Parts: sequence; C-alpha cells; structure tokens
Amino acid sequence: MKSILFTLLYSFAITIPWQPASEEAPNLLAKNGMTIGWHHEQSFVRFELAAPTNGWLAIGFNEQQRLDNTYLIMAKVEDGYVNVTEHKVLRPGQYIPVIETNGKSMIFDCQGYESGDSTHVSFSVPTGLGGEFQKDLSPSLDYYLTIAFSRSDDFQHHSIMRTQTSVKL
Repeated sequence: MKSILFTLLYSFAITIPWQPASEEAPNLLAKNGMTIGWHHEQSFVRFELAAPTNGWLAIGFNEQQRLDNTYLIMAKVEDGYVNVTEHKVLRPGQYIPVIETNGKSMIFDCQGYESGDSTHVSFSVPTGLGGEFQKDLSPSLDYYLTIAFSRSDDFQHHSIMRTQTSVKL
C-alpha cells in the first residue's frame, strides 16, 4: 500500500507545473513544442526549459537577430544526472564552452528529469555581466532569444528544432 501511495504521489509531483520561488509570476514562452519559463530574484534569473525530447535543450541570448556572439546555455539529463553548460557561439555550427576559454561557469542550482519522451531542466544564472562571454540578464533588457532542442544528448549533435524570437527579460 505504501509503495502504491508513493508511486501516485511521485507521479503527481512530476506533473505539477513549475512554481517560482517568488510571488512574481514567471515569464512564459511556448514555441514549436518547447516551453521556457523565467523569473528574476534579487541577483539572478531562474530558467525552466521543457521539450518533447530525451536529448539536449538550449536557450541563447543575443542583442541582434543572429547566432554569432550568442551566449548559449545547453542542458541535458543523462543517466539521471543534469549537465548544464555555457557556450559562446562563434558562428552557426561552431561554439565553444565558456570554461574552455579560461572563463568560469556562472550556472548554479541545476535540476532536471526526463519523463517519457520529454526533458525538463531548470537552473539559475546571475544577472549582470559575469564574464567575457556571458550576457547581462537583468530584468527589462531586450534580447533575441534562441531556443532549440535535439534528439541526442551529445551537445555537438544538430538540433531538430531551433527558432528565435525577441523577448524582454
């Protein structure tokens, strides 16, 4: 009986929509099967990404409507572990992890899970400029947001969906 109750509670828990830690309602964007939510706290912004895949998910920020010079955050859940990395896009198809450029990762509080054919990840990023390749993610700034996902957990694998839209953080 306890195991049935635990299973029901666990199933219910993973279907509850994301709730921000603050009273402020999150910003939401749903596009091409992918959902992104974000909200600002004192000195950081919290993101949640979900997509119909068991591969990687990505979100990128650029002041201009192009891929080069995009601050790209890629996330995956592999074997139950969450991996979130920051990249600098040099040009479409060529990007490098920030930590390989003597930079420091600014991502913290990473969580995620895969459920059926979908992946859900959440993480926090400090607002303000953290390093040479990171962008200022303070509230009310305008960005072109690139969102993408892949069928593969390999960050070098191409996306099956990628789109760009303008947003105000």
